[in-house]
Amino acid sequence: MILLYEPIKHVYLLGSITIIFSHILDFTIDTETLKTYLQKKTDLYISGIRSMYLNLLLVSGINYTIAYNSFLELKNNNINYINYFGILLIHNIMYFSMHLMVHKINSIRFIHEFHHLFKQNIPSIGNSVSYLEFQFMYVLPFLVGMYLLKPNPITIDCSILTISLLNALIHSSNLKKIYWPSLLVSPNQHSIHHETYSSNYSAPLINLDKIMNIIKKHH
Repeated sequence: MILLYEPIKHVYLLGSITIIFSHILDFTIDTETLKTYLQKKTDLYISGIRSMYLNLLLVSGINYTIAYNSFLELKNNNINYINYFGILLIHNIMYFSMHLMVHKINSIRFIHEFHHLFKQNIPSIGNSVSYLEFQFMYVLPFLVGMYLLKPNPITIDCSILTISLLNALIHSSNLKKIYWPSLLVSPNQHSIHHETYSSNYSAPLINLDKIMNIIKKHH
C-alpha cells in the first residue's frame, strides 16, 4: 500500500517552516532589499515567490512521497547523526558539482538562468529556481542520500530543514557583513556569486571552493 498522508504531512511542515522563515527574514533583516524589489522589480519578486511555493510544496511533495515509500526506514524514530551528516555531505558535494556544471557548460546554462535574474539577494529567493534546477540540483542530492543511507523520516527531515534554512540565510543581503567561519558558505560569498555570475559555487553549508583551493595549494 502506498502511503500518502504521512509524507505529505512531512513535506508541508518542512515547506511551511522554510517559507515562513524566509518571509520573516525578508520583512525584518532584509526590509531595504524587499522595498527595492517591490518598488522596482515587483514582477520578478512575485515570480520568485511563486516558484518558491511551487517547488517547496508541489515538487517536493511528489519527490518526498516517492522517497518515503521507497527509501526510508520507517520503523526507527530516533535521529541517526551519522546519516544526518552523511546526507548533508552528499548534498553539498552534489550541489557544488552540478552548480559548477550549469555555469561552465553552455548547453545547460538555461537550467540556472532564472535564479540569476535576482542580482540582489533576499532570503525568499533561495528556492526561487526553475523546476529543472530544483529537481536536479536541490532534490536529487537528497534522493541519492536517501537511497544510499536509508535514513528514517526524522533524520532526513532534519537534513532537509538544515539545508533549507541555511539556503535562506546565505541569500540575505543584510548578513553580508557578519563574520562567517571560512569553511562555511557565507552570505557575502553567495552575494558575490549573484553579482558576478562566477566563483563561489558552494552552497549552502560547506565551503567546497575554499577546500578545493587549499588542496590545490598543497599539490
